[in-house]
Amino acid sequence: LRSAITQNGSLLLTVAVDYSTSTFNENVLSSFSSRCCTSDGRVKPDIVAPGEYILSARSDGVLSSNQCGASIGTSGNSAVRPEAGTSMATPLVAGAASLVRQYFLEGYYPSSKPVANDSLQPSSALVKAVLIAGSRPGRYHYDVWGFLRTSMSPSPNWGWGLLRMGSVLPLANDIASVSSSRNVSLFVRDQVSCVHGSLCTSQSFICKENCSFKAVLVWTDPAAAPGASSTLVNNLDLACEINGQSLIGNADINGAKTDTTNNVETLSVTASAGQRWTITVNGTFVPQSPQNFSLVISSDQSLLSQVPSSTTVQNPQVPASSTTTAAASTSAPPSTTTGSATTTAAASTSAPPSTTTGSATTTAAAS
Repeated sequence: LRSAITQNGSLLLTVAVDYSTSTFNENVLSSFSSRCCTSDGRVKPDIVAPGEYILSARSDGVLSSNQCGASIGTSGNSAVRPEAGTSMATPLVAGAASLVRQYFLEGYYPSSKPVANDSLQPSSALVKAVLIAGSRPGRYHYDVWGFLRTSMSPSPNWGWGLLRMGSVLPLANDIASVSSSRNVSLFVRDQVSCVHGSLCTSQSFICKENCSFKAVLVWTDPAAAPGASSTLVNNLDLACEINGQSLIGNADINGAKTDTTNNVETLSVTASAGQRWTITVNGTFVPQSPQNFSLVISSDQSLLSQVPSSTTVQNPQVPASSTTTAAASTSAPPSTTTGSATTTAAASTSAPPSTTTGSATTTAAAS
């Protein structure tokens, strides 16, 4: 698991393609890669992964042999051949998603080493949130006229970014010889229940040093009615209180407006040493309650978690006297861990041959 996480770096979701050889640049979205939104405006692709000039198995051309070619190289009767497209990017994403699932099943969270008693069955929303939390911004894309344009993610072209598994999953005593390894801190909440009009969770942190952190909220939304103009049924909102300011999820996409379209919301913030910041999730409009969600917070420095806030869950349809107060529940321990992980390269793909996990479906793209 360690070598896979630190040496390979691709993922699961609506996938797009990026360039992936020395001839190309992984920061450039492939010209043939699909981009921009669904008909109701949801961000797709979700993630960008390597999908151009990827070596794949090549048949020897003999139907009865069931064998690959016999020679080494990429020409003639070679055992491999270069391919491009989401057919190349999507398997990388699926493999990364499998590693994320293995990480939790084998109890790597929260200690960053395998502990059988910490085994957690991650929801599809949690797997998707971890993959998005590990992504980094893409840089450029080609427009329809063939001109290179600047395009920082999250964006209609790059979705939530270019996957980097090593930047999100801490591993104890991680490969010290790898120069690109760095401290990674991970905080997870899975299968937290949320009802309409409630503050569903509130978590406060302090960074030991100056730090950058990323919060990702994902939920598996109920199916919308056939033909609905907007397919989002339950609307949750991610926010961060820091230094007297209130920041909202997906502000990079929607500006000052709260997101009422996507079932993924992200926040990226820089905090000073000793500065307290609080992440909240609100059930802004949840007609089909309760709605479970997953929350992932990753940082490039150690986090000091404050005592978790209790969450008051108040259903407007129930008299106030019946309000229930309880600590936000999760199937993962409320602890924070720091280890080190390696940042690895990935590319992206275009069409959405997605891996489906309810409305938490992740689509990958090729670059």
